[in-house]
Amino acid sequence: MQLTKLEISGFKSFAKKTELIFKNGITGILGPNGCGKSNIADAFRFVLGEQNARALRGKRIDDFIFGGTEKRKPLSYCEVSMYFDNSDGLLASPFSEVVVTRRAFRSGESEYSINKTPARLRDIRELFRDTGIGKDGYSIIGQGRVSEILSDRSDDRREVFEEAAGVMKYRARKEEAERKLQATAKNILRLGILQLLFMDKVPDSAAVNESVNLAKKHKLQKSSGFINGILRNITRAEDKYTLPDEKDRARYLSVKYSVPENIVKLWINSYGENNAEQLLASLNGRAKICCRVNTLRTDADTLIKKLSDEGVVAEKIPFINNALYLENTGSVERLRAYKSGLFHIQDASSQLCVNFLDAKPRNIMLDVCSAPGGKSFSAAQYMNNRGRIFSCDMFDHKLKLISAGAKRLGITCISTLLRDASTNDTALPVADRILCDVPCSGLGIMSRKPEIRYKDDLISNDLPDLQYRILCASADNLAVGGKLVYSTCTLNPDENNKNTKRFLEEHPDFYGIPLKLPNGITRAFDEEPYEITLMPHTCGTDGFYISLFGKKASN
Repeated sequence: MQLTKLEISGFKSFAKKTELIFKNGITGILGPNGCGKSNIADAFRFVLGEQNARALRGKRIDDFIFGGTEKRKPLSYCEVSMYFDNSDGLLASPFSEVVVTRRAFRSGESEYSINKTPARLRDIRELFRDTGIGKDGYSIIGQGRVSEILSDRSDDRREVFEEAAGVMKYRARKEEAERKLQATAKNILRLGILQLLFMDKVPDSAAVNESVNLAKKHKLQKSSGFINGILRNITRAEDKYTLPDEKDRARYLSVKYSVPENIVKLWINSYGENNAEQLLASLNGRAKICCRVNTLRTDADTLIKKLSDEGVVAEKIPFINNALYLENTGSVERLRAYKSGLFHIQDASSQLCVNFLDAKPRNIMLDVCSAPGGKSFSAAQYMNNRGRIFSCDMFDHKLKLISAGAKRLGITCISTLLRDASTNDTALPVADRILCDVPCSGLGIMSRKPEIRYKDDLISNDLPDLQYRILCASADNLAVGGKLVYSTCTLNPDENNKNTKRFLEEHPDFYGIPLKLPNGITRAFDEEPYEITLMPHTCGTDGFYISLFGKKASN
C-alpha cells in the first residue's frame, strides 16, 4: 500500500483544485511561513475523519471552507481525496486503487465515500485500522506531537504501539460488541418495563419471562439475571412508579412525559405552562397520517372512493383543501392509489406552509432545502404544473428521491439542484416564490420521531445561526413583489420567532405579510400577524412554525 496522490479543493487556502503527487521515496514540501504547508497536513487529518475543529486549527467546520477574497467568491463546500496503490491488498478492498474522499458543507455536515461509493466515517476508520493511517495514527505526526507522545500517560502510549502491532482493530471490535450488548440489554429492559406498566393485556409473568428469554437469545446470560430481578421488583411494588413533586413543574412534567427537562423549561418559559403541558401530552400521542391529493390527476372525492376500495378510511381535513386524514393504510407504498401517483404523504402543517406561499401558474419558485420534496410537489399542484420549481439540496441521493417522487406524481415542472443553501449563488434565477424550510431541531415532530427527545444537542447554539444564514442567502434571490416563507418543524423561539424578527430588522426592503388563517387554525399565544406557531393541541397538526415575507423595491 502506498499513498500516490492527494487532491484538495476548496479546503482552507486551496481555492482551486490542487493535486500533490507522491512518488517512491521521501517527498518534502518546502515554502515560507504562511504558504499553506500546515494546511496540507490538516487536509490529511480532515479526510481521515477528524471531527474536532480545533485539532485542525479552526473553530467550526465552515472555517475549513475557502472563505473568498476580493477576486474570488467564497465556496459552499470543500473536498479532499486520498489515493492509495493497493496492489498488495493491504487494505481490505477489492480495488487495486483505493480513493477515500470527504466533502464538508457550511451547514456542518460531511459526506464520505470510498471509490465514489457513499460510506460512513466508521467505514473509513475500519478500512485503515491497523495500518497506522488515521487522524491520530502514528503515520501523522503534527507539530508538537512527538513531545506529546513521550509525555502521555502509559495507556495513551500503549495505544500507539497497539496500532503499530496490528491489534488495535480487535480491541475496537471487542469494545463495539460490548457496547451493542449493553444497548441490547437496556432495550430489552425498556420493553419489559413498558409491558408491565402500560400493557394491561400482557400478564406480568409473561412480560418477565419473555424478557429473560430474549436476553438469553441474544447471548446475554450475565444480564438475564439482572433483567429478571429488576422486572420482578417492579411487579411486586405497590406503586408501579412515582412521579416527582408537582410543585417542581418542569421536573414533574419531564418525568411524566419522558421529555428532557431543559425542553420542558423552554416550552414553559416560551409558551406558558398550560400550553407546555398540553403540548407534551399531544406529542406523546400518535400522530395522524395526512396526505395531499394530487390535483393533477384526481380530486378529493374520487381519491376517497378509490382508497375506500382498498380498505383505507379517508376523511377531508376541514381547514385546507385537497388534504385528507388517512386510517388503516398499512404500508402506504403498497396501495394502488399511491403507486398511481394520486397522492403523497404530507402533514397538514406542511400543506399550510405551501398554501401560505400562494404559488401561481408560471411562477418561478425556489425550494432551497427541498428533500424529500413534498412541499415542492404541493407547490407544483398549486401551479398546475406550469412554471419552474428549483428543488435544492446539498446531498445528491436526496435529490434522486425528489426526482423519483415527481415522476410518480406526473410532475414535470421540477428541476433539482445540488447546492448549499447557506451560500449565495448568483447562478440561481430571480424567483417569484421562495420556500425556506430550514434544517431544525425537529421538536415539533416528536410524535412521529420519538427518538428525537434522546438527542444530546436538542437546543443547539449553532443551529439558529445556520438557519439565519440560509434565510438571508435565499432572500437575495427573491423578486420585488415576490413572497418568501420561512418555516421549521420545531418549537423553539430561537429558531423561529427570533430569527424572523432579526431578519426584518436587518433587511429594510422586506416586510411581514399578515397570514390569512383558515377556520380551525388558531394561535396558541400572541405572535406577530405575519407568523404562526402551529401547536398539535390547538391545530391538530405537527408542531410547526411559519412566517411570510414580501419584498419591496429598495429606496
